Amino acid sequence: MEWSEDFETGLADIDAQHRMIFALAQRVDELEERGDVEALKVAVAEAFRFAHAHFACEEQLMREYDYAGIAQHRAEHASLLQEIATLIERQDKSPREIILFTCKWLMSHSLLEDRNLAQHILKIRADALGLTIQQLTALISTSGTRISMRAHPKGSRE
Repeated sequence: MEWSEDFETGLADIDAQHRMIFALAQRVDELEERGDVEALKVAVAEAFRFAHAHFACEEQLMREYDYAGIAQHRAEHASLLQEIATLIERQDKSPREIILFTCKWLMSHSLLEDRNLAQHILKIRADALGLTIQQLTALISTSGTRISMRAHPKGSRE
């Protein structure tokens, strides 16, 4: 499974984290093909740890930007993490199957929930700059400027 720009949310930091999860999935696939059991354990553990950290980043953004869908979004994150932990513990699925499941879930989640979150944040950022979301997106993509996840959180000025 490979990353596609179709999965992007418009938030550079979140998109970079999503790409990292896909890169880890490719690594797991490669290691499973080679039969490198020890390296495979390390890669699967890192994928799980990174997914947990990624969700924490998203949830921090939701708090900072007063995202109305935070409860549902957090519940989805918790559910996935619990399901992955259960799959790893039961050992009835191969690492490849676990990672494939995670990536499919991430694609679906990213296309729906993460895009809603991104639109909410981009609107706040665009409003702060007196721009439309489209103008902000064009500014970011043409200038090479990256807007940090922590840029202009509620109640602060940089």
